[in-house]
Amino acid sequence: MIKRTLIAVSFLWLAGCATVEPVWKTIPEAAISYRKAWPIIVSTISDKFDIVTVDANSGYLRTDWKVKKDFLGTPESRVRMAVRTESKEPLKFNFRAEFEKWNAWTQAWTPSGNDSRIESELQEEFAARLK
Repeated sequence: MIKRTLIAVSFLWLAGCATVEPVWKTIPEAAISYRKAWPIIVSTISDKFDIVTVDANSGYLRTDWKVKKDFLGTPESRVRMAVRTESKEPLKFNFRAEFEKWNAWTQAWTPSGNDSRIESELQEEFAARLK
């Protein structure tokens, strides 16, 4: 019985330590030029996040981490955005909301994939603004 309990606890601990890398999503193609689209992308992201890196020449943008804390002020999770230009002709952008959870056992952030809620909201905004 003790052996089964130890195995179950070990499995749950290891499952909690598993990391999930974020994947890139595609912003719907727009019929406007890169020169007009890039400021719209930057503005849309900067409405929700603080931008750390932006390079219009290469078409890359990354934001600072936005940390969510519990009522005691302990970090729970964090998210940051990244945008990259796949091509300027035809115009294609990729983006992702990198999501990480705080692991109290290891005192470290664990990659946990994408924040699909934020990505969905931004996908709608991009589609509306890039017409």
